[in-house]
Amino acid sequence: MGLPKDIEDLHTAACQKGSQTYNDPATGYTVFTELAHLARGYCCGNGCRHCPYGHLNVKDPSRKTNHMQRPVLLKFSPDCNPTPTPSVLSTVTVSHDAPEAWVVFFSGGKDSYLAIRRKQQELKDGGSKARIILLTTFSGPDDIVGHQQVPFSGVIVPQAKGMNLDLLALSLDFQPDACSHPQLQHNYERCIYRGLQALQNEYHFRVLGLVFGDLHVESIRTWREEHMRFPPPFANMRLEFPLWQVAYSVLEQELDNSPVEVYICAVGPSCPEVHRGVVAIGTRFDAGLRQRLRALDPKIDVFGEDGEFHTVVVLPGMPDLAPLIKAWAQSQGGEGMRC
Repeated sequence: MGLPKDIEDLHTAACQKGSQTYNDPATGYTVFTELAHLARGYCCGNGCRHCPYGHLNVKDPSRKTNHMQRPVLLKFSPDCNPTPTPSVLSTVTVSHDAPEAWVVFFSGGKDSYLAIRRKQQELKDGGSKARIILLTTFSGPDDIVGHQQVPFSGVIVPQAKGMNLDLLALSLDFQPDACSHPQLQHNYERCIYRGLQALQNEYHFRVLGLVFGDLHVESIRTWREEHMRFPPPFANMRLEFPLWQVAYSVLEQELDNSPVEVYICAVGPSCPEVHRGVVAIGTRFDAGLRQRLRALDPKIDVFGEDGEFHTVVVLPGMPDLAPLIKAWAQSQGGEGMRC
């Protein structure tokens, strides 16, 4: 939302002072700054002037005038209460007693969900106090998460809330000059780096590493290992792949024993034509579906790791997404939102 220059200047000056409010020159009303909203940790739904959350919880579409223009941490864990400082792009030294965090790349599907569960169990077994923070990238204008093709606000946010995990929201529409680094050549990498900067410099977390839900495709892992290596102070971050080369029988049992339901939400161009009727959008991904797929082709990748299809996880308490997913499919001529 474009604001008059005098308002922008007032807001910038207030944030630089660390103030959570300023007085509107025309009305005299007290206005919350971005810092106040960031300290709250979520969109209040009132359509605030400086809401950094893209008016996430504003119900009236005509009042949703803001877009996320920076990384924001949505707070859903009961013990997350960081007090953000004004946006700082330069390196800030994190204190030794700063809370430690593992950042899990989360797209809303079964693989990243299983990666979360495995990392949680590892931290619990090791007695670690480090927390998990989810990271999701999405297209700012249309609110869509790539590949899964689900809305960030309608699916990812309720998932994070249902898991009681904080969520770092990264719109891929950041201005390059706001997150650039000479060693980073692509906008996606720059946005991830800017998000890590925010976690350290603004929210004061010590980021230990990045966690991915990849299963076995070597080219994807190689790309991550080449492009998710960032300049200092993140040069020594670990990259972890807790599902890598784990037998499907083990992952299937873990998924079936979890409290979630899983649905097909997108079909990729690599999906064979004979399988398309079985993996129709809105179909539940369960043992029965996997059995039908294997009956068609014993060698098929029932997890769709080669991009044949993508899934979305529905946690207890979340609304039934199957009708919504099917509605998306109908809006796309019956094909669904293709990858």
